[in-house]
Amino acid sequence: MPITAYLSQPDSIVQKILGSLLQVSGSSGLGASGAALISDKAKAIPALSLLYLFITYAASAGGKPRKHEGTLTGLPLRLRSAHLNLMDTFPAYALSAALSYASLTSTRGNVNTPAQQLIVNLLGLHVLLKVFVYLPAYYGDVFPLRGPSHVMSIGVLGAVLWRLAGGGGTMV
Repeated sequence: MPITAYLSQPDSIVQKILGSLLQVSGSSGLGASGAALISDKAKAIPALSLLYLFITYAASAGGKPRKHEGTLTGLPLRLRSAHLNLMDTFPAYALSAALSYASLTSTRGNVNTPAQQLIVNLLGLHVLLKVFVYLPAYYGDVFPLRGPSHVMSIGVLGAVLWRLAGGGGTMV
């Protein structure tokens, strides 16, 4: 998808947002300008995975999620449905992130090439789309945002796996 290719290029807005999101007291992450604050930028993948894992399995689960499952309507139904969707898509993200991390750590964790940075940015775009666009849109029942953000986030995972498998640079 051309829009995900544009958003995920090295030094793009996604990389800058990820840098701000992952920066902790100026000691880790990718810096607001995209400049490395740590020598091992591959740590962005486990950090994104931790955020996504927390949102999927802790923050969105609620108290007793199955108690009145069959009678849910409105916002409670949307909250439950969004949570189940995250649970459905997280394994695909986890596979993509694990393979990406293994690929990057085989180069000693160095993210030196634009192709390597693109992989990190694509994974970051998936997390940003799911956590900051898809979930709020699902909660608010805003389909014009929910549908495209879901399709783009899944397409991004396909692009990551395609690139890791040695595919050409056009599938983003």
